[in-house]
Amino acid sequence: MYRIIKMDGSELAVVAKAMWVKIGPSGSLAPAKNRGDAVGIAYQSVAYNLLGFDRIPDAETVMVADLDAGKLISPDLLDLSVDHEYRLTMLELGLTDL
Repeated sequence: MYRIIKMDGSELAVVAKAMWVKIGPSGSLAPAKNRGDAVGIAYQSVAYNLLGFDRIPDAETVMVADLDAGKLISPDLLDLSVDHEYRLTMLELGLTDL
């Protein structure tokens, strides 16, 4: 996952997959195979320059940070999931009195 951050520090988006873009042979934007080939990123059909590049005219500049999705999962949600699985297991075993 990736966090797209505007230069003022506000978060533009969190995306599971990045749409990296580069300047193609014709001079127009084209998909880039990976981050190393990219000069920008596209989000909701809007192109943004990556920090350190200004190849996309009139585009805002953003920073892109890798994000560990596991850290986004709330411990409370994990507890609910475990509790739910526990209750299902008890029902499957025919145990109703805890």
